Amino acid sequence: MTDKHCPKCGMAFYGRSNKKFCSSKCRKLSSQQTVRATTPVNSKNSECKKREQYELFDTALRLAEILYTLPPSERLGFMERLILMARSGEHPKLKQILTMPTLLNANRKRKSLFWRRAPANHRTISQAANNYCKRFWKRNVIFVVNNTDYEPYTGEVI
Repeated sequence: MTDKHCPKCGMAFYGRSNKKFCSSKCRKLSSQQTVRATTPVNSKNSECKKREQYELFDTALRLAEILYTLPPSERLGFMERLILMARSGEHPKLKQILTMPTLLNANRKRKSLFWRRAPANHRTISQAANNYCKRFWKRNVIFVVNNTDYEPYTGEVI
């Protein structure tokens, strides 16, 4: 028996002459890495991932529809509730939607991301949340949603 080195983790090990990895864990990780290099897990290669992304974008459109069908006097309250729900961690999908780069930096040419396919008249729900956070929290939506210890300045002196 000779001293060999695992190609995955680099540890030295003893074993049969045809053994390549130090453990089954390293062997499986190496195999998984090889498979993912050739076919990454994304919506083009995975039906499950495609369905998941479809549901996220559909939910984003539904939230935008709710926002824009509310009377203007109720929209700020709706945005506040969305932000607080995302910050609480109870709704990870909502947090994911509000901080999704595709929706935050939505190109006006991709009309399917906007409610009623009207980028000139409406924003995505992520852009609306970002504008709300910039106005009331003086931070972008990613910071506000991910940093639950941060509170907006209220002007109170303690």
